[in-house]
This record gives sequence, C-alpha cells and structure tokens, in this order.
Amino acid sequence: MDEKKLYKYRKFDEYTEQIISNGIIYVPSPLEFNDPFDCRIPVLIEGNENDFRQFLFQYFKNEYPEALFDQINQLTEKQLAEGKHKNRLYMNERMKKAIRSQLIKTGVYCMSGKNDDILMWSHYADSHKGYCIEFEGNEVISFLNKAKKVTYQKKLPVLNFFDSTWLNKALLTKSNCWEYEEEWRIISVEGPGLYELPNGVIASVILGCQMPENHKNKIISIVTNSKKKIQLYQAIKKEFEFGLDIKLIYDKK
Repeated sequence: MDEKKLYKYRKFDEYTEQIISNGIIYVPSPLEFNDPFDCRIPVLIEGNENDFRQFLFQYFKNEYPEALFDQINQLTEKQLAEGKHKNRLYMNERMKKAIRSQLIKTGVYCMSGKNDDILMWSHYADSHKGYCIEFEGNEVISFLNKAKKVTYQKKLPVLNFFDSTWLNKALLTKSNCWEYEEEWRIISVEGPGLYELPNGVIASVILGCQMPENHKNKIISIVTNSKKKIQLYQAIKKEFEFGLDIKLIYDKK
C-alpha cells in the first residue's frame, strides 16, 4: 500500500488530550450523524421465498434469543405458509427494525482527504477554533487500509435488503452536495465505541487559525511532552485569497 494521509477535523474539548496522547478515538453509530439522509438510503425487500425464509429466521432469532432452533424454524415456516412474506407492510416493518438494529451495531469513523478546506474547518472544527488530526498509513501501519472512499451522487439510490452489499452502499453513498469533503470512512462491524489507534497513525496536529491561545498552548504541551513523533502545524489565513496555508511549527525528530 502506498502511503495514505487522511484528516479528522475536531473541536477542542475534554477528549483532546486522550485522542492525541493515547490515540483513543470514538467511533459512532451512523444513527448519531446529523445529516438525516446519511446512511438512511431507501431499502426495498425483494427476493425469492428462500430469501424471505432466511430473513424471517434471523429476525425471529434476534427477537427471541432464548428460543430453540426448532422453535424458530417452525415459526418461520408458519409465517411463510400463511403468506406473511408477501405482505409488504408486514415485511417492511420487520425490515426497518432489522436495518436499525444493524446500524446500531455498526461503527463508522469519518475522515477527509484534505486538511485546508475552510468550510470543514468552520463546520467540524468549531469555526476554525479547533484542530485537525493527520492520520498516516502505509504497509506497516495498517489502520487506514480499512478506509473506503465515499461515493457522491445527485440521485438518491434505492437498495435491496437481499443484496449482500446493501449496508456498505448505504454507509458509503452521500448526496453530491457533500462532495467537497472528499470523505473516507472506516466501517467497524465490531460496533460503535472507543478504539485505540495503532502507534504511529497520528502523524501531526494542525491548529486552527482562530484557536484561542490557552487551547493552543495546551495542545503544544501535549505534543511536545509526548513520546510519540507528532508534528505540529498552524493554519494561517491567506492574505489575498480565500484559503489557508498550513505551516510547520514543531517537528519532533
């Protein structure tokens, strides 16, 4: 794998030291995202009888975890014999519940391919008062190998629940109005929660151009006192154009 660099914009808060010093990040469920269309792509449930059999069996298995295999199987066959799988309302209600359950159990970590976007600094880094972390990956540091690029499109797609790729497509497809973000995502089927990054993944921290001095001094102290080789950069407003210069201010050799 070639060297890859991805970026995470953040506000300064009580978790800043934990992230930079210890490499502890929070990976949320997509149900926590602020965009109501993000990961909420319409999903249909269209398939053959065996598709519905497998779906209903898994659904009842999740609903009644204490039930025996034969009990779940009998209930599934009863529903099929009664033609419940042909009742769109009945199936849609169960499918929506199954999708929500899947999203709750999935973690999605969002990053960007660029570090100098003034909109992203405004939206995700507390109006340029926050910071941006640079993640680095290569053949040895494999964390970013899992990152997948988001696809942007104008038309809202419609997915089929029985297509095995529906979850990935739902998590990696966004409106083209977000295209400027150049987003990459790491999908964790281990679920949302706290994760520890491999050593060496955090390559640098970029300070926002409007970061208060006390916050700036705190991050400088965290980085300079850390045993990790983390560089420090300062985002600076360009004088004669809309944009930012990213200037190196500290390099731990």
